[in-house]
Amino acid sequence: MTRNDNDGGRGDLLAKLASVNPTVVVVATVALFIVILLLPDFLGGALVLVIAAVLVALLSRTWQVLPTQQRVLRLVVIALLVGVGLSKVLWPS
Repeated sequence: MTRNDNDGGRGDLLAKLASVNPTVVVVATVALFIVILLLPDFLGGALVLVIAAVLVALLSRTWQVLPTQQRVLRLVVIALLVGVGLSKVLWPS
């Protein structure tokens, strides 16, 4: 039995994600983030927290192969997202 036989198709998904053009991913992510920031406070904040949770899941899958500098940068980005999400949820404007 190979490693991908038991992962429920996650290996295929990760392979597809790895083949996506990084520029497209960054532009799409920034556009999605801007749209989410324009949503009402609680909904927008909750969606930012969902994005942070997805990034934590992706980071946990790639942690072993990342250099320390990239780990720190990704943790900082996730912490900033959590801060923005919590501020929108807890202190609406």
